[in-house]
Amino acid sequence: MPTVDPERLKGDTLDLASIGRDFVIGLSLMVVVMLALAIPTILDRPLPDAVVLAILIPGLALVLLLIRRQRTLFKAIDRSGRRLADSEARIRDFAQSSSDWFWETGPTLAYTYASPRLLDLSGNDPAKIMGQRLSDLCPDPRSDAAERIATRRPFRDLALTVDLGDGYRRHFRLAGRPVLDDRGVFAGYRGAGVDVTGEIAASARSEALRDLMFDAVDSISEGFVLFDPEGRLVVVNDSYRYAYPQLADHLVPGITFEELLKVAARGRDLGAEKDLRGWIDERLHRHREGGTNDCKLSDGRWYRIGEHETRGGGLVKVLMDITEMKTGADRLAQQTALLRTFVDETPVAVAMVDATLRYLRVSRRWRTEFGLEDRDIIGQRHDVVMPSLPDDWLNDYEQALSGVAIEREEVSIDLGGRTLWLRRREYPWFLEDGTVGGLMMTAENITERKQAELALLQSQKMEAVGQLAGGIAHEFNNMLTSIGGFARMAQRTPERLERVTMCLAEVVRSADRAAGLTSQLLNFSRRTTEEETLRIPLGALLDELRTFLKPVLGERIALDLRCAVESLFVLANRDRLHQALVNLCINARDAMAEGGTVIIETGHGVPPERLRCRHPHLGAGQHAVLRVIDSGCGIPEEDLPRVFEPFFTTKAQGKGTGLGLPMVYAMAEQANGAVELDSIVGRGTTVTLYLPLADGAAAAPTIEGPPPLPRGGARILLVEDEDAVRRFAAMVLEDGGYAVRAATNGREALDIWEAEGGRFDLLISDLVMPELGGLALYDRLRAHTPLLPAVLMSGYSDEIPSEDAREGEGARRVLAKPVTPDALIAAVEELLTP
Repeated sequence: MPTVDPERLKGDTLDLASIGRDFVIGLSLMVVVMLALAIPTILDRPLPDAVVLAILIPGLALVLLLIRRQRTLFKAIDRSGRRLADSEARIRDFAQSSSDWFWETGPTLAYTYASPRLLDLSGNDPAKIMGQRLSDLCPDPRSDAAERIATRRPFRDLALTVDLGDGYRRHFRLAGRPVLDDRGVFAGYRGAGVDVTGEIAASARSEALRDLMFDAVDSISEGFVLFDPEGRLVVVNDSYRYAYPQLADHLVPGITFEELLKVAARGRDLGAEKDLRGWIDERLHRHREGGTNDCKLSDGRWYRIGEHETRGGGLVKVLMDITEMKTGADRLAQQTALLRTFVDETPVAVAMVDATLRYLRVSRRWRTEFGLEDRDIIGQRHDVVMPSLPDDWLNDYEQALSGVAIEREEVSIDLGGRTLWLRRREYPWFLEDGTVGGLMMTAENITERKQAELALLQSQKMEAVGQLAGGIAHEFNNMLTSIGGFARMAQRTPERLERVTMCLAEVVRSADRAAGLTSQLLNFSRRTTEEETLRIPLGALLDELRTFLKPVLGERIALDLRCAVESLFVLANRDRLHQALVNLCINARDAMAEGGTVIIETGHGVPPERLRCRHPHLGAGQHAVLRVIDSGCGIPEEDLPRVFEPFFTTKAQGKGTGLGLPMVYAMAEQANGAVELDSIVGRGTTVTLYLPLADGAAAAPTIEGPPPLPRGGARILLVEDEDAVRRFAAMVLEDGGYAVRAATNGREALDIWEAEGGRFDLLISDLVMPELGGLALYDRLRAHTPLLPAVLMSGYSDEIPSEDAREGEGARRVLAKPVTPDALIAAVEELLTP
């Protein structure tokens, strides 16, 4: 921007003074010259030309010099005028374009000049703002501005607040300085004013925002502090002071972070000055680096401290009180540890898997039960860790992942080759959106319990057998009487063929009855080793029980079987259902000391709602219903709630163990059914079993054809320690055309085998014999002839082996005694037929 050089203006002024002096001197010399030339002429004494020239030449030179100096003077005057006009125009432009205005007073302080800006602001009435005199601006004579004006001294920042009538208050700030004339006498004030309304409004808003910010910072629960780029404190709230009580009095704006560290170091045992400087430097470094960390402060509480740089280079520090969170986290960690200990120490193996069956968590017992102690299985699939899982387990997992809880009791083989009884459960767990996140899997080793249950069941059976002994002996005596009697009658009159045939038919009939009773007794008393749930026809089961129950009930108790549906099938364990019915019939017999009738009914029905509430696994659909009804003494009402408790009995001491009804209850629960008991004292008791129905109709009865014709010609080694049975079997086989060598035990059979060079086509042997049993004998002979077929016989149900032959072995059949001629010939022919 161009400016006027003051030295240049000063030079111009000096030149004008010199020109003026030259002009006066030149004019004086020119007058002198003119007089010098004129006086001789007037006196008629003309001067010589040389003298005239000597006078005129210097005079003309002076005139020319004067003219030149005048021209310079006029140019300087013109130039100064233009500069003055430019300065006036510049000042006027500045005054008009500036937000400030200018004013001037005379010696009396009355205003003599005001710039156009003031006129615009005041609506051509400067008195609205300035008053009539400068002294009007200071109504308080004791104010600093009033004293300065009164003593004619400069003043600054004189504040004015004026209502100009437009509804807005405006704020101004004035400054002025005194003006002295050439004599140094006070000539008035000159000054300027500026409209600071916007500035004050902005300042007020800034103050309001600052106060609002401070209120907001103070109102938050987190500690807050702000440092500027030089590390000086700008703002801090009370929460921050509360967290640092030893610094509270020092947390004032302007203090540096390093100074605060020095104050904080006083409360620390930092030892030497070197340690103090090192601690401060390290803390300053962390302060500048920023970040977040958790620490426990001197007030005993935990804080999460975050330090972050601002865009302007400052630093914000925020303290969040996390004491409760830390305490909660510690409490949660303790509870988690306790829960983990609880899960690990519980006798149930527990595992948690996701929706893809990958292990998330497992208990220690899960590892030990399944032989996984040395394997890291977390993250691996359950079906990969246990590749031999049965298909029904995998199907259960799939069903559980659809949202259904599964519970099973079954035999399992663990990874160590042990056979276990397991109660396993699979429960779905859900995500926040309600979808299945995976499964909670439990496996309880109930092998010992099952073994105890089986032992208890066996003892119950033996107890029942003991109670049956008298009735069975009575039945066998009747049968033996019939067999012996008719046999002797046939011996008396052997010539009467028709009479002998009739007597033998009665002998055979009684023998069949005895065989049936013996078979049921053996089946009932044999040791149960399986828990398989089968599809059982109730009608056929009750027909089998009819003969067996007759000696159980005795002659004074009648048995009434009422099968409403002939083709009624249930899903249950056959042995347990058989035992349950026997227990119920024994209880009914004992309740009718004077005799009566035991009614067994079968049919369809829906379990009542009260029973379904107690047994949620029962559905509302049709079930098989099995009732055992007696007309005995009944059970007192106060004892009804306890009848299914183990070892509780209403019988006289020594007459009952209190385990009969609990076993009935357990059988029904295992079959996913339920049992209900109703009793009225003096009128009798009704026990109702609700069992799940099996799908499908009854299997078509097997129609036996005529016995196969004897094949004959084969060589058979017969081994039987009972003489009568051995003679009977040899007679049947020889009648069939077979060549028979008989032995009384296994040792004798080995000698015959060696003597004959092993030239036998079939082995028939009793299983239980002295010295060497049938199975051991069969194993010895197969060492020489692996494909040797065999018929094995036994009168003990527990000793009957499987008929399944392994690869490379000969076929075998197992016959339960008593054996009929037709059954023996049929088994032999089946094994010898190619």
